[in-house]
Amino acid sequence: MNNVYDERNKRLRSLTNLKPSSINDMCLSFNLTDKLINDLRLATKMFFHECLSEYFQKEYDDSNNIDNFIKQYEEDIKVLPNITPNGLVLSKEETSCSYNKILKVAANIIEYLGIINNVMSIHFPVNVRLRWGNPDDYTLSRPYASTKWHSDIWAGESSENIILHIPIFGDFKNNGILIAESQDGFYPTYVSHLRDYDDAHELTKDIKHRDMDMEIGKAYMLDSFLIHKTKFGDPSFRAILSFPFVPKQKLKSDIYHNSIRDENYLDVDTWMNIGKKYFVITESKLEKYRNPDVTKISYADKYRLSR
Repeated sequence: MNNVYDERNKRLRSLTNLKPSSINDMCLSFNLTDKLINDLRLATKMFFHECLSEYFQKEYDDSNNIDNFIKQYEEDIKVLPNITPNGLVLSKEETSCSYNKILKVAANIIEYLGIINNVMSIHFPVNVRLRWGNPDDYTLSRPYASTKWHSDIWAGESSENIILHIPIFGDFKNNGILIAESQDGFYPTYVSHLRDYDDAHELTKDIKHRDMDMEIGKAYMLDSFLIHKTKFGDPSFRAILSFPFVPKQKLKSDIYHNSIRDENYLDVDTWMNIGKKYFVITESKLEKYRNPDVTKISYADKYRLSR
């Protein structure tokens, strides 16, 4: 088992020549430039502004920074129809313009990290996740509730994938992410999607977490074997940008692959030109969701590229 984790840690560290600001088992963090994080915060604020103004058809003051903007319009944001129970803020037909600016900034972050030559493909679209730290009982009990210990593989991510997390705003000390120590027994038994994160209870019941408070201004690369969960219980809120990518190097431990999600991956050259030569669009409207809340291992909505 140790050899499996050693190989995966070695691959993670080989992705970039940029010096990490901190190193943890299955997780690296990197300092971003002030310009990159400020560009991301501004693009995200404009995305939320467009979601609100398009859905409620009224004016919203966008002169505040993103933290104050979210606080000011918190009650309206909470009832936006394009936020899933797990906090994923989906782009809709009416919000494509502002959303593509986030993708353009994400491409600049990938370029800064220097991983392009070691990456085969990247997921599109990127995920903007908004989390309040006091979710209701229904949200906590969902099969793929992020407040449960989990690997992203259990929700359908292929096992070779690396996940990039970039904090945007909010309280990551009380409402951040906990990461766990490497778990004996994870490989190969739990390297597959699960019906419910609770199905791994025997693996996670005595799990020990490691201290890691995410910080705004940093980017975090996590191996898909890393077990983690969202903190909760504090009324604070936060938002994070996240998306997986596929490294070129393959390992024997990359034993699970989800072909259903393949359609959401683009080659690096195409992905890096989103917001420049290409535009991510969807035909889904910004309207109240009327279908049942069904857990699935495919992506939450359908997107395509336009030129």
